[in-house]
Amino acid sequence: MMGDEQSFINDFHLFLADNPALMHNHKTAFSKSTIDKDERRKRTLNKKRIKRNNKKRRRRMMTIKDFCMKHKACKEGYERAKHFKNMDDFLENSEDYADVIWACTRVMTKKERVQFSCWCFRQIWDLLKAERSKNVIIVGEKYVQGLATEEELDATANYANDAYNDAYDAANYAYHATYAEICAARKKQVEYLRNNFVFNWEG
Repeated sequence: MMGDEQSFINDFHLFLADNPALMHNHKTAFSKSTIDKDERRKRTLNKKRIKRNNKKRRRRMMTIKDFCMKHKACKEGYERAKHFKNMDDFLENSEDYADVIWACTRVMTKKERVQFSCWCFRQIWDLLKAERSKNVIIVGEKYVQGLATEEELDATANYANDAYNDAYDAANYAYHATYAEICAARKKQVEYLRNNFVFNWEG
């Protein structure tokens, strides 16, 4: 039986050798069929991946209304923001600077909030009376640069009240400033936010 099988195989190889075109067409057809099958499978998987990613993105994407609802914005704030196309448009083009600062601080990380706070305190550095207040800012800046640990930052919390009191005094000082001066200070803060941070508005 084995001899008959071997003889058949030999005859088949001789037949293919005498008909190279047939052999070529057979290989080509098989190869093309395999490639087409793999290609269809890749395309199907890619479509599913794109559909899945778009679904996740739609689920995460947040409208201005959704953002205001999630973060409990006041009705007046929403009314001022609702005509913008999205949160990026609001950030770049809104002139309601207090609203922009409020929105940005809702989505900042801890390190970003520390960075922004330190920068704001630097703007009133001359009004900080206690050295311990200034030390809080210096440690915060080191934390942002990776030169101080979170534990070292938390250790300055005992002196944060001094910085708060100094800031409160600065606020009283600012109260006597003109409206134009207050707007200019807020605009400067918003420009710092626009130029130094990338905000993730997705929920």
